Amino acid sequence: MTFPKNLSNIGEDLRLDVVYPYLKGSKMPGAVAMPREKRNDLAVKIEADIVRKARTMCNWRDITVAEYLSNLLRAAVERDFDKFRKEVNEHRD
Repeated sequence: MTFPKNLSNIGEDLRLDVVYPYLKGSKMPGAVAMPREKRNDLAVKIEADIVRKARTMCNWRDITVAEYLSNLLRAAVERDFDKFRKEVNEHRD
């Protein structure tokens, strides 16, 4: 397996099935499915270049894309939601 020397264009043209050939339609040899905690997931649309990069990071960290993106987004969404609550409470008073 050859790993690309330049990852600067990973979002544009890197195909994961070339870098990680075992990902294409089969599991990695010897891999054991890890039990995941029960989640309450929803489907959302995210731009493809972001998902490609996220998948690369998930493979490197051995976590799911859902876990990775949820962890990244949680702090930002909570911060934004707190600002929203403060504004709503100010307008009520």
